Parts: sequence; structure tokens; C-alpha cells
Amino acid sequence: MKIGLSILFACFVLIGMAQYEGQTKGLYLTYQEFATNSPNGTDQFYMTKSPRNGSAWEGTDQIIIRLNESDRKVSNIWGYSDGKQAYIKHGIDFFPVLIANDSLLFYGYGTVTKEDWYTGEYQNPADAKRAKANAIDKAKLVKHKYSINKQSSEVTKVPTHSERAKLTANYMEVVIYRQLKRQRDSTIIITVNDANPTRCSVNSVHSYLVSPDMNGATICLNDDDHTCIDIPFNQKELQYIEVSMRVDESITILRHTKQEEGEWNSKQINSNNQKINKE
Repeated sequence: MKIGLSILFACFVLIGMAQYEGQTKGLYLTYQEFATNSPNGTDQFYMTKSPRNGSAWEGTDQIIIRLNESDRKVSNIWGYSDGKQAYIKHGIDFFPVLIANDSLLFYGYGTVTKEDWYTGEYQNPADAKRAKANAIDKAKLVKHKYSINKQSSEVTKVPTHSERAKLTANYMEVVIYRQLKRQRDSTIIITVNDANPTRCSVNSVHSYLVSPDMNGATICLNDDDHTCIDIPFNQKELQYIEVSMRVDESITILRHTKQEEGEWNSKQINSNNQKINKE
């Protein structure tokens, strides 16, 4: 996970989460091929499926892609589409790509680092191999949410509520929202501390945790270098920024709102989104 952009993570309130459809059937060697809907191979492969283990994955299948002619297992690709649903390869398996509020995400296995299984100098290489395999099997039982950055293709784990609670004790949280009422049906792009651009659609909320060593956050309109808001570091209070482009206005407004106003508006948006998802 990259932390060098000063923002530890961006956690999106997702609206109308659905499968990512419309991709041409085929193999996508890179994210660029996926983004441009230009598969490298189309009908030269087939899929085999087997049920995944663990209660978190009940009703889902592990997927293996093989080439028709050689029956060789395909592994070195970004993902594939069966013509109905797009999939990303993450680790050792493929997972459906979902779309929500202009964001791409998927649910995949937990990740394994050396620290998860390496506990010392193994005298027998077979012991180290067995310990690593056990760690991988354990991670496969866990279900995590991941986001895909549409500009850089970087995959980032979305923190759970408990992980987020621990982080907010030291980091400043900035909440950026855009209301539904009397807004133009367009997307506004903003940046926080020069990080990757974030697309603010109507009726959306974006939340960021900012590192203490950044001394604060600078929020800017991506298409206007002169429209920025600087927020001094403050880990005790949530900071709210409203992004607005009303139907009766010709410019985009960026406004640092009062805490009680921002909290009320963001809760209203979240409540509305939950209602939409239930419907």
C-alpha cells in the first residue's frame, strides 16, 4: 500500500454497487487493456471453477483460466471478461470487478507478507515452505474489500471499521461531500495534497485520513490551480469540505463548512444512499 501521497487511504461511500459489465470477452494482460476495453485474447481460453473454502466465501468459486490449444494455466494477466462480467486477478485467484459511484472495487483474499509466516531462521527449508503455505491458506479464508485506482491501477485494501477507528486516533480525517439538491449532473475532480484525483459525483461522500507529518491538508479543484483550501492539522475534529456546482451557477464552489453543518449533510447523503441501495 502506498502512503507516500500523504493520504493513508480514501474510503468511499458507495452508491448502487453493481457488477462491472460491458467488457469485451477476452484476456486483459494489463490494466490499460482493461481500461480501453481492448482484450489481447478473445476466444482462446476456457474457465474451470471449484467452490472456495470458508464461510466468508460460501456460494463463490475459485477460477482457473486455461488456453484452449495447450491447456496451459494462464496466470500472468491483469484480468479477464467472460462477456458478461469483468474479473481482476489478485494474488492466486480472480474476483468480480464492481463499480460504485465512479469507483472500482472487488472483494478478495487477505494478503500475505513475510512477517505473517516467517518467525525465524528455519533449519529445514521444507518447514519454511510449509509455514508460508499455511499462512496463504489462512489468508484465503478472509474476505477483504479492495479499491482499484482508475488512474494508476493501484490496488489498495479498504480498512475495516475497527482498523479505521485505530487510525483516526492519530490521523486527521477530512470528509469531502457533494449534495444532490439542485446540483448539475456532472463530475467534479478534486485532489487532496496532490494525490491522485478523486471524482466527486452528485450525492457522494469521500473520506481521507491525513498523516500527522503533513501538517495539514490542501484540497484543490483539479481544473483550477487557484481554487484551493488549506486545513491545518487537527486530529481532534473532523474537517468537512463541500464541493458544489449548482444548476443556477457557472462555477464550481469549494467550501470549508462548519463541523455541525458538514456532519449533518454527510449523514443525510449516507442515509439517502442506504435508502437507494435497499430499493
